[in-house]
Amino acid sequence: MIRSLEDLAAEASRLDVPLSMVVKSELGRAVLVETAALAGLVLQGGGALHHCHGSPRYSADLDLVEGEGFDAEALGVALERAAGRLGAAWGEVEVSGATAHGRLSRQKLRVALRPGTVLVLAIERYAVAVHRPEVRPLLGADPAVQVAVEAPEELMADKLVAAIDRWRARGSVKLRDVYDLDRLSRLAEPDASLVIRKLEDYGLPLALGALGEVAGALGPLAAEDLMEQLRGVLPGLELAALDAGVLLARVRSLVERVAAC
Repeated sequence: MIRSLEDLAAEASRLDVPLSMVVKSELGRAVLVETAALAGLVLQGGGALHHCHGSPRYSADLDLVEGEGFDAEALGVALERAAGRLGAAWGEVEVSGATAHGRLSRQKLRVALRPGTVLVLAIERYAVAVHRPEVRPLLGADPAVQVAVEAPEELMADKLVAAIDRWRARGSVKLRDVYDLDRLSRLAEPDASLVIRKLEDYGLPLALGALGEVAGALGPLAAEDLMEQLRGVLPGLELAALDAGVLLARVRSLVERVAAC
């Protein structure tokens, strides 16, 4: 069942997060209800953490991996079904055609929240191997809806690979991913061998040593930036209770362990 925009606005107010993030969560859930039965499609990224692993952090998009048996036409039909259900509840919802850049394909759902205000959910899918898929219930939906999703240790490996790639390209760290790594550390232990396999999958240099430099950026001085990056995507009470310095120390230790392998 699609919740009304009025109900979502009340939830956004109660949680002290922007309405746009709550609406994107509802959009993502509606898409996953329709795509759950499709073969060869696995949820990853922040959306996997939020929708299937219980993270309170809202995700701005959906990241999917396409593998054996994937049918782009069936995905298009599923997205149109989702748009139809959403449109019946909210008004017009549009699905863009897919654009491709190498192994990455992107589509968008657009919904008009009010005249002149259009919200967009990006749906990105990447043609790459998934090593440890599992099936989990879609949180907030009918318990019968089961979603193929990366296991926590693979999600963690993806975040570490992204950290290596970003550090080598920009010399910076995406601190929202640091929050995600901390959440994942409660669910699984890091697997350096899986990080190496994922680097190979994405055609990146096997630069585990770069994680030592990433760890060096996770000192106390990053605490303020971490809080700033989480503002607006983490409920107010969760943000207020967060000890950013302690979280950074935990993730720094995790990253150092993998770098040493």
